Amino acid sequence: MKKFTVAIIALALVMSLSVPAFAANQTSAQTELSFTYVPVEPSYTVTIPGSLPLVFGDNYLPITVSDTGNLSGRAVTVTFEGTQHQSDSHYWMYLRPDVPGDSPHYELYNADDVQILSTAANPSGHILAQFTVDGIKQIKILFSYNEIKYMEPGVTYTGQLIFGIKLV
Repeated sequence: MKKFTVAIIALALVMSLSVPAFAANQTSAQTELSFTYVPVEPSYTVTIPGSLPLVFGDNYLPITVSDTGNLSGRAVTVTFEGTQHQSDSHYWMYLRPDVPGDSPHYELYNADDVQILSTAANPSGHILAQFTVDGIKQIKILFSYNEIKYMEPGVTYTGQLIFGIKLV
């Protein structure tokens, strides 16, 4: 019985050490490759405050760009596209009273402190700020104390800036 058990164990040991050689008969193999191009879209978030109470003097409107990704060398560009007051040829940078009367004006400056002028030749599309990475840039709105001559006490004056946002 001992010899029989030893023989079974020896046979099991020999069987466990054997390695099948099935691949030796193959002469070629292939692997199919595939790739589906899915472009990665650029991403960014632009934040511009919805309102800005003005005071006499310099007022700053922060433009914030965050969460930028995959811009591929392009820049997030914020442009001046107009106001709610337009003539045939350009936009007026005026505040309108809530009652009939004169309208004080303001001046708009881009992030490089260059004044933006809406003219017949170039009414809109002026670049206010460009971003290639996350950041904050300040747009200046100058509301001169000289404009007080056009204002009535207790009257609310309002205006609106219209911005364009694009990737260039």
